[in-house]
Amino acid sequence: MARPRSNELARSGHTPLGEHFAAKNADTGMPLDDGHAGPVPPQNQPGHRPEVDQDKPIEAFAELSAAVPREMLRSAPEQHAATVAGQLRLGSGFATAERPDIIERLSSLDNALAAFLSDAVELELSMKDRDRPGQATTLQCWLTGWPRLVSTSSHQALTASLVEVRDDLRRQLDDVKSRNAPQRNRQTL
Repeated sequence: MARPRSNELARSGHTPLGEHFAAKNADTGMPLDDGHAGPVPPQNQPGHRPEVDQDKPIEAFAELSAAVPREMLRSAPEQHAATVAGQLRLGSGFATAERPDIIERLSSLDNALAAFLSDAVELELSMKDRDRPGQATTLQCWLTGWPRLVSTSSHQALTASLVEVRDDLRRQLDDVKSRNAPQRNRQTL
């Protein structure tokens, strides 16, 4: 038999490589796999039914293993949806007096944030080197159970940079939500 293309498979010794492998590794003392692993344990024999079905996880595990945890998604009307006004904190480079204008510019993110609970979302807007050639605007979003989402812009105009970071973050939030959406006819946990 020919040598496998993957060097990892060749080194593992778990594939039948024929005489070449046996002759090359005869001095290592590594036993060749003959396919027989011993008796089958009673719990793995045909017809055995375990007390607890391990293929159907318990509810707590199902919630933890979902792409976006269920407790993070807004499902009942009494739960509060995340909004830009409620979740945004201004970092360096912005004054408190600018907050109403910034919230107005970023308010179209509310539709994308509405699917998440307010407790599960944090937003931070900051600007580095304001009114200088290397100005950079950064909008960061933390969603519980997900890596941080970061949008940046290097536009000199404040309005243009806010629009760019807003649109980029909206796209990233849509990606997060679509990862949790059922595919075709699949049911969610």
